[in-house]
Amino acid sequence: ISTKSIQEWVNKLGATIPGNREATRKRKATANRIYSILRAALNKAYELDLVDSNNAWSGVETFKKVDAPKIRYLTRTQIEKLIQSMGEEFKPCLLAALYTGARWGEIREMRVRDYGFDTNKITLSGNKKGKQRTNTLNDEGEAFFKQHVRGRHGTEYMFVRNNGKPWMRADQNRPMQAACKAAKIDPPISFQVLRHTYASLLAMNGESMQVIAKLLGHSDARITEKYYAHLSTDYVDHALRASLPKFGVTTIDYA
Repeated sequence: ISTKSIQEWVNKLGATIPGNREATRKRKATANRIYSILRAALNKAYELDLVDSNNAWSGVETFKKVDAPKIRYLTRTQIEKLIQSMGEEFKPCLLAALYTGARWGEIREMRVRDYGFDTNKITLSGNKKGKQRTNTLNDEGEAFFKQHVRGRHGTEYMFVRNNGKPWMRADQNRPMQAACKAAKIDPPISFQVLRHTYASLLAMNGESMQVIAKLLGHSDARITEKYYAHLSTDYVDHALRASLPKFGVTTIDYA
């Protein structure tokens, strides 16, 4: 193997996907991770004297600034404009996402029975890993869901189209694009940005990363910290106070 052959292989793994910056970022990040595994194996071989030199891979360049995506979220003003601009058919789905942080798949699969009158909580069960979580709602969210479940059978879909049929997998794209255009949100956002907005607003209002992780259904708070910790101005303060032990010193005399 040579530096050139390895570099060409890495570049091919991380080839740009035309017109899709986020997919390209993910592909390049994956290429970096795959190459790091190969590099570790080659370095081990070099340590064991199975190869004479590490020159072939020491000069390989990986992709820069691709590991942590820049999270996009809406401001309060943008949220208000988006709600005002959203068509009435899709507006309940938009509001449900803002009140719960749910993914589009979770919104689509939500049933009337998933809202608990007694608990003021909503159960989300349509996530990509098939796990359930139960999120508390604020007063506005509680009133919103009560309106949608009153007088309906528990097995019904919570949100349906005007023709009574459930929303399908790609049905969110067109109303989101139209509302963003009307609200002058450019570039337009995907439905996923509503989930980021939910988490970002919580972080900026001082909620802990652990709580946000639970509300989002993240199995590890480190994932949440990676994307949202920088938005919490007191995150480092809380982390330090929780982690640094006391040493039993009350006063220090510098005289």
